[in-house]
Amino acid sequence: MMKFYNKSLSSRVLAGSIIAIGGMIASLSSNAQTVYLNNVGAKMHIVSGSYLNVDGTFENQTSGAIENNGTIEVLNDWTNADGSGVFTTNTGTVILDGASQAIGGTAFTRFFNLTASGSGSNNVKTLDQDISVGAYPAFTGTTGVLDLEDNVLSLNGKILSVNNKNGAAINSTGGGLIRSENTTPPYGTVRWNIDNATGAHTIPFGTAANVAIPFIYDVFTAGTDASNGYTIFSTYPTPTSNLPLPTGVMGVNDNAGNNNSNNVINRFWIVGERVWATYPKINYTFTFDNNAATDLARTGAWGVLRAQRYNPTIVQTGLEGWGDWLYSPANIGNTVTATIANAPYDYYDVWTLVDESNPLPIELIRFAGNCADGQVEVTWTTASETNNDFFTVQRSIDGVTFEDVVIVDGAGNSSSIINYSAVDYNPYGGTSYYRLKQTDFDGASKYSDVVAVSCGNAATDFNLVNAYDQGNGTMAVVFNAGDNELYTITLYDIIGKQITETTGKAYSGKNQINIAVGDLARGIYMVNLKNEFKSFGRRVMLH
Repeated sequence: MMKFYNKSLSSRVLAGSIIAIGGMIASLSSNAQTVYLNNVGAKMHIVSGSYLNVDGTFENQTSGAIENNGTIEVLNDWTNADGSGVFTTNTGTVILDGASQAIGGTAFTRFFNLTASGSGSNNVKTLDQDISVGAYPAFTGTTGVLDLEDNVLSLNGKILSVNNKNGAAINSTGGGLIRSENTTPPYGTVRWNIDNATGAHTIPFGTAANVAIPFIYDVFTAGTDASNGYTIFSTYPTPTSNLPLPTGVMGVNDNAGNNNSNNVINRFWIVGERVWATYPKINYTFTFDNNAATDLARTGAWGVLRAQRYNPTIVQTGLEGWGDWLYSPANIGNTVTATIANAPYDYYDVWTLVDESNPLPIELIRFAGNCADGQVEVTWTTASETNNDFFTVQRSIDGVTFEDVVIVDGAGNSSSIINYSAVDYNPYGGTSYYRLKQTDFDGASKYSDVVAVSCGNAATDFNLVNAYDQGNGTMAVVFNAGDNELYTITLYDIIGKQITETTGKAYSGKNQINIAVGDLARGIYMVNLKNEFKSFGRRVMLH
């Protein structure tokens, strides 16, 4: 075996030295032996227009670094042990040109341009370690491309971060695929810094059998990102039992509590939205494998498929979380497109497709309230009604004692989608709470979940805005408050055991408190935010 320890063609260069490659093509190759380029701690500089060809394996050890403004082509595996991500100054390209290659090591690699190449179609490049592609820091970058050509990038349960927010940052025009498909968190995840970019962003997912099932995230109205976060994409197949369920999902039962897995496609999608200051409007396009032996396997013929999302907050009331859902247009071939526009209810993470003739629990599928010009408009949507006489919109100043605002006639019996709205012309100031009471012809009634609506100075009304895993060992809790207002933030595990408690004084307006969660296991946790008068709770998934 021959190793190339950061040396020129005639002499060895010790760790800490600098190698400059420029003005020629440098090639490491051997017809009879395995070739390694083993950077044991030196700094390599590949100038613009230069080309380093490694007909073997690239290894970068601790303290090894490369300034790459040219091209590095590697025939075998790529490994890295240095926590800086290999590259310092970096506007160059790495080409993985073998038939089957792994990207691994004990530390991630931060590529600029990465090309998956090699002769023949469906060569597989496998992640054994997290990587990023594109200019860094991510939130100033609009350059750097992942070019898949006709190859497969298997995420293998790892994370691919794409720092270029433009839709062209992932190029799969040659038929290349990204394989997610792992059934346990983090599933095999694409983290894309889409930020406030508009237009179509295609994640070219493919199945284990290399069937293309792209997911399209098409932003038609830009939002404003409040967190400098990534949108997270993953998908995985299941047997007809729909097991294992995504983290936090309680089941796929129908409205009568019966197992409805035979009417649910054998695949889940996780689209992790971030914290928005103003919400974008997006079309999600889901593509499924229409091979009867895979995504659509079941007994009997399928009807029309529509997209449905899981609302984790409904689980807190003891109901199945699929009750908050979004009817999309019917599938066209093997694609279903859903419009995401109603904040914040359309922006939950977990999605699947269902046969509309036997959907997951429905009836009231949306209930929301918004304040404008000193009035509160309450809107709701039903997908089916049985003996429904009327609705009563109710409000409360404390979320406990409610009073009637307005009565709206129901449709009686209906199996189609109906949209309703009502206006509270004299709402309470600050934050108030609304719910919907539905009454049948026989006098029986039931209630919706409660929604909070803020009028007046919403920026300083004490209110939980969001809580989320930042992915760096901390959880962010974002809330509005008045100046010097006392707050308490408590973190509980899924069985109610207190983990941490943080107290302090808030600033006027939006506040963000970061809580250390680096040693906690992945899973669902509960955040409670309270002051002297109000208390808010939210479930948070640690990835």
